[in-house]
Amino acid sequence: MKEPAAAHRGLKNHILPIIGGRIIILISRVALPIRSWRIALVVSTVLIAGCAYFNTFYNAKTYYEAGVKALDTGVAAGSDNIPKPASDAFGKAIEKSLKVIDIYPESKYIDDAFFIIGRSHFHRREFGMAERYLRQLFQEYPWSPFNDQALIWLAKVHVQLGLYEAVEEDIAPILAQPSPPRELLTEIYILRGDIALLQGDVSAAMKAFQEGVKLAIDAAQQAALYHQLYTLAIDEEDYAAALGFLDRYARTTPRESERVKARLTRVQLRQKMNDFEGAYKEIRNMVALTEFASIIPGLQLELGKIESLKGNRSAALERFIEVLEEFGNLPEASEAAFRAGEIYLAELHETETAREYFQRVKNTSVYYLPAQAKLKQITTFSEMNKRIHSLRTQLSPDTDKEIDTTEAAVDTTRIRIELAHALYRLGEIQLFEMEAPDTALKIMAEIVSNFSDMDVAAQAAYVLYVHTQDNPEQAAFWRALMLEQYPDSPYGRLLSDKSATMGDPGLDSLMALVDVKVSRSPRQALNLFREIRSQFDTEQSCFAIAYIYDEYLNQLDNAITAYDEYLALYPSGTYSKDAGERLEFLRKIKANLSETRTKIDALPRHSIPDSTGAMNPQTPRELPDTLNAPR
Repeated sequence: MKEPAAAHRGLKNHILPIIGGRIIILISRVALPIRSWRIALVVSTVLIAGCAYFNTFYNAKTYYEAGVKALDTGVAAGSDNIPKPASDAFGKAIEKSLKVIDIYPESKYIDDAFFIIGRSHFHRREFGMAERYLRQLFQEYPWSPFNDQALIWLAKVHVQLGLYEAVEEDIAPILAQPSPPRELLTEIYILRGDIALLQGDVSAAMKAFQEGVKLAIDAAQQAALYHQLYTLAIDEEDYAAALGFLDRYARTTPRESERVKARLTRVQLRQKMNDFEGAYKEIRNMVALTEFASIIPGLQLELGKIESLKGNRSAALERFIEVLEEFGNLPEASEAAFRAGEIYLAELHETETAREYFQRVKNTSVYYLPAQAKLKQITTFSEMNKRIHSLRTQLSPDTDKEIDTTEAAVDTTRIRIELAHALYRLGEIQLFEMEAPDTALKIMAEIVSNFSDMDVAAQAAYVLYVHTQDNPEQAAFWRALMLEQYPDSPYGRLLSDKSATMGDPGLDSLMALVDVKVSRSPRQALNLFREIRSQFDTEQSCFAIAYIYDEYLNQLDNAITAYDEYLALYPSGTYSKDAGERLEFLRKIKANLSETRTKIDALPRHSIPDSTGAMNPQTPRELPDTLNAPR
């Protein structure tokens, strides 16, 4: 049965929810003449098609946002690996955006689709494709409102490719505007900070990030910049500055858990500054507040660390054991067990008790692998002691009898060689693994005294020289012995370097600092070697600068330049073979990168200044010196 026409007339003015910015009106066929109904049907079809391409674009945008979220939560800081959920989401965003471009070429979302594709490829670390689509956006849609943001993303691509000069070209159109948006200026400062870091200039990077955070509008971006500054200050061991940046981070981060965590970090920083009273005060203030209940185990752990740093060994052990027993299932308990084990191993030298505590570290803890390494050290230490005792017994049944170094029997020679190397290995364990330098140096001195004819004696003497820098007389003694008895050994040649024979106390002091800094803070070590080279012009410092650029900072161009310079100055130097091999290897890497860049250049692109000239015809305004400064 047909429904009355009146039942349909009510649809004429029924407006459905807005979809894609368009209003769809259902019109009854009965209420309209046939010709009018056909017109309405055509209009409805067009509107439905519009909805289809909007939905496709909406899906692309949704996938992109999902990828960013997965990226934020699933990748470690500084990692080059992208989590699979993020990679898949960005892949879907690319797929949907390409569909909009291919099927709906007249869509008003085309430029947005290109922008999504470029950014998605960037996040997937497909930098060549990212550059291609960003340039296509500039070329085909010079009027797009996304072009300024796209210039920033193109600059990010060039940072990743190491094309730092191109970055300045990318951002020039933005800086030429009378009043560039603050968010874009913030991004420019961040870009320059990133470049400075990649070039090893931490000071310039920190200045750039500080300028950026002043302009940042978004609280999350402010927090991220303050956290970056905090991290850099920690790397530079400027704990006072780090404390200030940490406080600003805690005030700007939107995450309550991060604010609580920052308060615990404050305690740890004060310990590094030897402000134990300040650390105690921080803990006392927090223990009384319910908002910090979640970090009580951590606070108790920090009290143990403070006691340990102050040299109160028994009080520290008491705290660590208390945390271990009271919070046995929490991560803090595993750290407490590890630290108790360290005290028993390195300070009390009670290896079996240390073993018991290391074994209590759970396999879910970040301290599990370090604990396993300590257990391996203990096993190696015990086995090495047994081995040395056996060799001593074979060499001289009466263990109190001094070793006869003139004995020429073949077996005795072999045993003496094995014993000397075993002692050296034991000394290494004590010095570098068990942190017992006094015991280690006694072992090294025994090697030099009783096994002076062995090749390992020169190495032991060098260890004694390096690790007695705080006692100039002892260091001078071992240095003189090295140059007299082992001048042709690698260690003797090292000390006979141009100015090393001068015995300059300034040089010795700098070298002692370098020994500590290389692995902990390569940038500081680099600066120390630059200072050594400037003052003393040593071969070692010339090579070390290249080596740090190469192995620690991963700065390809700087490493190549420094190795080149070393080989030009010391073609037959101590390290010339190693320098030559590394230089050849690094040049091959650079050639491969250049080939990749050539392929990128061959892709279709448009001159950025030309494509943006119509957008930014105004006279440049005067910008802060830090932005106008040549790079």
